[in-house]
Amino acid sequence: MAKIKAVLLDLDGTLRDTKELIYSSIERALKIRTGKDFNREEMEPYIHHHREVYKGLVGEEGLEEFDEVYTKFIRAEILSTKLFEGVNDLLHELHRSGYRLALVSSAREGEKYLRKHGIHEHFEVLIGAHDVTKLKPHPEPVELALRKLGVAGDEAVMVGDMTADMLSAKEAGVRYRIGITHGFGTAEQLEEAGATHIIARLAELPALLHSLI
Repeated sequence: MAKIKAVLLDLDGTLRDTKELIYSSIERALKIRTGKDFNREEMEPYIHHHREVYKGLVGEEGLEEFDEVYTKFIRAEILSTKLFEGVNDLLHELHRSGYRLALVSSAREGEKYLRKHGIHEHFEVLIGAHDVTKLKPHPEPVELALRKLGVAGDEAVMVGDMTADMLSAKEAGVRYRIGITHGFGTAEQLEEAGATHIIARLAELPALLHSLI
C-alpha cells in the first residue's frame, strides 16, 4: 500500500468559519434579485457554490447579477473571517511531519486570505475557482492538485466539510476522504458522499493520519 504523501484541504467550512457569512450573503442576494425569501433547507443541496444555489433555486436568468451582488457582500467581510481553532498548529504539524499540502477550494481569494493570515507558506499548491473550468463536486480541482503535487490518488487524503469535497476526491481516486463536521455537512451526509473517515475537530487529523500509515 502506498505511503500517504499529501494532504488536500478545503478552505470554507474546513479551515475558516464562513458558514454563517456564506448563507447570509446568499440569502440577502437572493432577496435582492428575486424579492423572495429562501430557507437554508432549500439551499442545502446546492451550497457547495453560491452560483449553484441560484441556478438550483431560480435558474440561469439573472445569474450574473446575483453573482455581482453576492460577491459584494462576501468581499466586505471574507478576508476578516476567523480560522477555526487550531489551524496554525495543525499546518505546522503537518508540514513538520513531511506532508505536502494543497488547498483545493472553490473560493476566488483563497491565496489572498492565506497570506493575510500568515499561513500561505505551508501550502505547496493552491487551487481556486479561477484555476479550473469545473468546480467540486467535479473531480477537476482535486485532479489538478494531485497533478501539480506529482502524487497519485492513493498517496493522498482529502479533508473537507462538504459532500462536494468527498464526491470530487472519490471521483479523482483519492484513497482516504476525511469529512469534518464543524462546517456545512453532517457525518451522515459526508459518509453517504464517500467519506472514509469522520472527524469533529482539526486537532483530530494528525492522529488519524498516523493511524493510516
